[in-house]
Amino acid sequence: MMVWKQWSVGLLLAAGSALAQDTSVFTKSSNESLLWGPYKSNLYFGVRPRIPKSLTASLLWTRVEDFQKVQNNIRHTCEQHEGMDGYGWDAYDPRTGGVQTIHDKGNGIDLETSFVTIEGNAWAARIKGTPREDAEPSSGSEGGVHQLKTAIWFNLGLEGLGSLEVKDADDAEELGFEGNVVLEGQTNDLGEFTVKITEPDSNSHPAHKHPAYTAKPLDRTLVHSLQVPEEALWQAKRMSLSSMKLLPASHADSDQAFLQPFFSVP
Repeated sequence: MMVWKQWSVGLLLAAGSALAQDTSVFTKSSNESLLWGPYKSNLYFGVRPRIPKSLTASLLWTRVEDFQKVQNNIRHTCEQHEGMDGYGWDAYDPRTGGVQTIHDKGNGIDLETSFVTIEGNAWAARIKGTPREDAEPSSGSEGGVHQLKTAIWFNLGLEGLGSLEVKDADDAEELGFEGNVVLEGQTNDLGEFTVKITEPDSNSHPAHKHPAYTAKPLDRTLVHSLQVPEEALWQAKRMSLSSMKLLPASHADSDQAFLQPFFSVP
C-alpha cells in the first residue's frame, strides 16, 4: 500500500490561574487535570473547559479544489449524511488525553487528532492529515491524490465576558501570517491565556498562477476576527465560509477568530 506524505499542524493553549483555589492539594490537582477536554461532543473535534461561558476551540476542514465542494463539504458538527467512513477516539483518558481518527471519504482525507492535557491549566493538540488512496479526482486534482488540497480552520470563541486578540496583527494585515500565529486573551475564570498555532517546516502549501494568489497567498495562515452575538457562536461553518470570501484578513478585537492554513501533498 502506498503511503502519501502527511501534513500536520499544532495548537497549544496555556491559561492563567484565576480559578478558585481549593485548600486540598489533591482536589486542586484533580480538578485541574479534568479542566480541559473535548467536551463539545456534537463536534468532530471541539475543546472547552468545564466552565460555563468560557473559551472554546474547534476544528473545521474541507477540500478546496473547487468552490462547489467547499460550500458543501465543510466538516464541523457530526452529521450522519456526510458520508464518513467512520470516526471516533482510538484511545482516550480524561486526565491525560487521547488520539482520534476521522476517515473522511467525501473529502478524500483521513485526519488524526491528538489531544493532551498539560500540568498548569494547559493543553495541546496536533492535527495530522493523510490523503486517502480512494480520493476522487476533482478540478485541480485530475493528476491524482497527490494534487489534493485541504483547508482547515481553528475556530476560537468566547461565550462570556473577556477578550481575544491576535498578537502582532499589523505584521500580517495584508497577506497573512508566515510561521506561527499567537493569540492572547483573558476571561474572569481562566485569567490570562495564550493560544499558539504551529506547523512543521515539512508541510507543503498549494501554488497557483491565479492573479488572486498575490493578494491571498496560500502559503500563509489567514486570521479573521469578528464580533458575533453569543447565540450565533455555534454557526462556525457558515462563518468560516464567509471568512474565505473576505480579503484582506481582519484582526480586530473579537469574541471569535478563524485561523485558516492551506495544505497540499507534493
